Order: sequence, then structure tokens, then C-alpha cells
Amino acid sequence: MNPAADALLGLLVLAWILWRQTQTREVRFDRGPRGFAIIAGVGLWQVVSFLGAHTVRPVAIGVLVGSLAVSAAFGVLRGRLQPVWRAADGRVLRRGTAVTAGLWLVAVALHLAADEYAKHVDAAAAGLASASLMLYLAVSLGVQTLVVRQRATHLVPRAGEACATPAAPVAAGPAPTPAVAAPTQWPTR
Repeated sequence: MNPAADALLGLLVLAWILWRQTQTREVRFDRGPRGFAIIAGVGLWQVVSFLGAHTVRPVAIGVLVGSLAVSAAFGVLRGRLQPVWRAADGRVLRRGTAVTAGLWLVAVALHLAADEYAKHVDAAAAGLASASLMLYLAVSLGVQTLVVRQRATHLVPRAGEACATPAAPVAAGPAPTPAVAAPTQWPTR
């Protein structure tokens, strides 16, 4: 693919991620990382294709690896800040907030800034950010999903446990949409 197509695909996937992140959704423990695997597979293919067609210096690869580490760090941060709670029916729910969306945008901006630096130190690396955007999104989304699932595990009702009263949420954020029964008070941690 060319850099413009890579960037467009990455931005479309980012828009899809932001849309899904801001909806109230059940935390699923019975599914594998299907969405993550698809995005990661496409992203890895794009990076390998780019590196096969361009000879980049090791410093540009180092910038890419550093950028992916930043992606993982933002995934941990978003996963820790995303509200997670148990609904009255026992389902564990989550929904991203404006902070979640803002952190996605800041993370992508940092990835693009890393690309500018990589281009500065190696002109052959021009377009590496576009080619690696899908992989960047996959790493961040995968880490965030793992953190949210880990936080949600203690909210899953145990066998024989009544679910008449929802558990307190484990992250600060606004109350969920009115269609979802959730606590009215959010913790401050």
C-alpha cells in the first residue's frame, strides 16, 4: 500500500475504535482478541511491506520500537482510567469517556511526532508512521483490553452470589447512559 492509503486505513480504524470505546459495552471474557488480531495482522503486514521496500537505518527502527512502547503505555493508562462496573443483572460493563478518546488522540499525535523525528534522522523512513499506524493502534488496543479485563475480573459474580445490587465501579468517570443500570456515585481513585 502507499503511505496515503495506509494513513487513511489507520484513521478509519481509529474512528471505529473511538466509536466503540465510547459506547457502553460488556466486558467479554469468553472471546479471543479477534479485533486486535485483525488490526495487528494488517499492521504487521504494512510494516513488513514498508521495510521490504525501503532501506531504513537502525535508528529509525529504534524510533518505531520506542513509539510502540509508548503505545503500550497509553493502553495501560486508558485501561486504568476507563470506567468498569457491574450492572444490576451481573454483567460487567465498561465505557470510555472523553478522557479515553483524548488519550487515543494524544497517543496517535505522539506516534506522528516520532515519525517526524525518524524522518529527520533518516530520510528513507518517510512514511514509516503511516505504515505502522495500524500496528500502533493494535498494540495500544490490545494492552488496554488486557488491563480492562484484569480490572473487571473481580467484578464477575461468583457462583451463588446475588446480583441485586451492582458493585461499585472501579474507575472514575461519568455515569453510563440511562439505559444501563449502574451506580450513581463513582469513586475518586
